[in-house]
Amino acid sequence: MASIEQKAQCVLWFHETKSTINIQRAFRHCYGRNPHDTKSIKRWHEKFNKIGSVTDLPRSGRPSVSQATVELVRQSFQRSPTKSTRQASRELEIPQTTLDRAFATPIAGVKELKDRIQAAVYTVTEDMFKNTWWGLECCLDILRDTKGAHVNIY
Repeated sequence: MASIEQKAQCVLWFHETKSTINIQRAFRHCYGRNPHDTKSIKRWHEKFNKIGSVTDLPRSGRPSVSQATVELVRQSFQRSPTKSTRQASRELEIPQTTLDRAFATPIAGVKELKDRIQAAVYTVTEDMFKNTWWGLECCLDILRDTKGAHVNIY
């Protein structure tokens, strides 16, 4: 995969020499690796002539969840907060993955992510640690009693 700079350099060389063989030799000499094929170089040149850039155009990607859907989900859980996401998915007739994305909160950057993680850590209580530890001890006791045999705990 060529970087944008490498593509731009190939386009410049192509403009100067019109020879893909010479471009491939120069590429190998300049970057110390195998050059791209003739078809790619010509495609980059055509793209540059057409749009003035060798960068890829933005792709659509996964469609985002509409604000209307987010509002619908919010209202549904306000009416009955104990409802499962599976039940809400059936009632609203939307896929569960869309429901999950409607719940997702966008994060602006690393600092915000760090702040959220720290805030979540501060909410952990001593009872949470005790209950988790107790659960682990129970699982270990079962493993010891069964000598590591396969057991479905849940």
